[in-house]
Amino acid sequence: MKAINKFDFSPNFWYNRNMTRRDNLMKLKELIQLRQILGALANQKMSIKSSYSVARFISQTNDAEVIYNQKIQELINEFGIRDEQGNFKQDENGNISIKDGVEQECNNRIAEIDNFEVETPELTIVEKDIDNLDSKIELTPAELFILLENIK
Repeated sequence: MKAINKFDFSPNFWYNRNMTRRDNLMKLKELIQLRQILGALANQKMSIKSSYSVARFISQTNDAEVIYNQKIQELINEFGIRDEQGNFKQDENGNISIKDGVEQECNNRIAEIDNFEVETPELTIVEKDIDNLDSKIELTPAELFILLENIK
């Protein structure tokens, strides 16, 4: 029995991947991860340029996140194991357990969703704004890696 883990933040994911940001295209999974990071930054004081860019990016990519979550939920409904009460079983890490024998198909379908490229609005974050973030905001190196190509 394998579990579905929606977001993979393991070091191997970050160091062995190709960041695909051609023009304004981004893989759907990368978009979701970037939105999570920007959500944490959204209440921080930044320059008008950065604030506007972050707000516009979050607003204009909302539909993509809704669709992503719907598609992942469809896979959970199709491949997830339910208990007697109809709730999804979870492993010790809180991940949804999936049916035996369909792990590869499930992983392939998740990869297809994750790797789907979507058009995104331009995102520009001024470097001094990152330097001036509230000290309560902590970014991991992996999260900062996602932001790097958007820092000017």
